[in-house]
Amino acid sequence: GRKARPTLWFRLPHVGRALRPTISALLGFILLAALPLHAQDTLQDLIDADQLRITARLDPAEPVIATQRAKLVIEIATPNWFTGGTKLGPLQVRNAIVLQRQTFGNNSSRRIDGQTWAVQGWEYEIFPRYPGTYEIPGVEVSVQVAGEAGASVRGETIPAPLTLEAIAPSIDPPAEAWVVSPDLRMRSTWDQPLEDLVTGNARQRTITITAEELPSMVLPAPVYGE
Repeated sequence: GRKARPTLWFRLPHVGRALRPTISALLGFILLAALPLHAQDTLQDLIDADQLRITARLDPAEPVIATQRAKLVIEIATPNWFTGGTKLGPLQVRNAIVLQRQTFGNNSSRRIDGQTWAVQGWEYEIFPRYPGTYEIPGVEVSVQVAGEAGASVRGETIPAPLTLEAIAPSIDPPAEAWVVSPDLRMRSTWDQPLEDLVTGNARQRTITITAEELPSMVLPAPVYGE
């Protein structure tokens, strides 16, 4: 009949316990090397992959008249979603009044290249007190958004600084003080009637100035004639 094939046996060399951690580490390295290397772990990774846009601009973009309100608008946009709160750092501008009235950003959505992006808008109001050039430093933005596969990515970044130009109004003759407002009103009242005044009587006069889009610190003090 058919002869049976001989069975061959091989004895593998014994692996000592001391070599087992080395082999495990090697296998771990091979598995790690097989993983994709494009995971988005930082905000800069998301920005480089165009998965996060943080921009800063001035509104209006053209020069303003000194004391006129300008806005620093910071916009954060992502095609994914925000996974946590956004915080903005303080802003200080030399020789200008800066106000930040928002507690929360303005949330909206926008179609960009056929895709819906989540957008957050933040504003700082800047009132330059004198004509000149104002350097607007970058504001630190701390944001948390979804990255690849929905993983949350958190970090800080600072948009590039901007320059604001403030000019004097074209008034003839030139004014010593002025304000820029879409609606300025002045009201004068007395605490008592002015009729039948005699020597020694006293009256108190109150002048109230109201102006839209201006903080009270910008309003000049009234000048009284002799």
